[in-house]
Amino acid sequence: MASLYTKEAELVCIQTLRDKLIGWSIGGEVASRRSVSSLVGMGGLGKTTLAKKVFDNPRFTKWFDWRAWITVPQSYKNEDLLRNMIAEFQRTRKESVPEGIETMDLKLLSDTLREYLKEKRYAVVFDDVWNTNLWECVKLALPDNKNGSRIIITTRKGDVAASCKEAFSDQVYELEPFSSNEAWELFCKKTFRDVDGNCPPELKQFATTIVKKCVGLPLAIVAISGLLSTKCGDVSQ
Repeated sequence: MASLYTKEAELVCIQTLRDKLIGWSIGGEVASRRSVSSLVGMGGLGKTTLAKKVFDNPRFTKWFDWRAWITVPQSYKNEDLLRNMIAEFQRTRKESVPEGIETMDLKLLSDTLREYLKEKRYAVVFDDVWNTNLWECVKLALPDNKNGSRIIITTRKGDVAASCKEAFSDQVYELEPFSSNEAWELFCKKTFRDVDGNCPPELKQFATTIVKKCVGLPLAIVAISGLLSTKCGDVSQ
């Protein structure tokens, strides 16, 4: 959950990716059809942070009146997943959850969700997906109303992203670790609060070791540099 709270300015290029995803979400040549965008990459690259920046952006919230954020556990039942979707849509709309939802079977839950979303323009984020079967379950419950509904998926697994790409309009964004130069610049800016990304000479060897251990993962760099920035440059600390 910590990745949800990473400040936008701390991740290089996140604004560019955010704006690209928002542009895909609310316009473009494929605006009318329901489309899926998958953010794929190893843990610590900022997939959840990026999705959250899109989901909470005023342009996005204004465009999609019906929205749901679903954090997907590694082990789940399809029925529980659909129940969570129904509840989340209605929570954001401040509506009451339908009576009897806990006793509905998979087909009735799917039918209920399809009917609820009929003719609506909606957006759903499925965060941290591990199972390739997820899309097979949820796509039947998410109608293509031909009015620009959008689904965003974050995952560490390339086969999950591939399983969600069924049309040319569906997108897959592969997030990569930072290069050594990008990692060094981010670390120095955060740790030493230097806008140019410079490191004090006496700390260079120490800083180099720390950056290598972060293996280019921006969330790891942000976390450790945030801690080190409070140590006042004392290597022994």
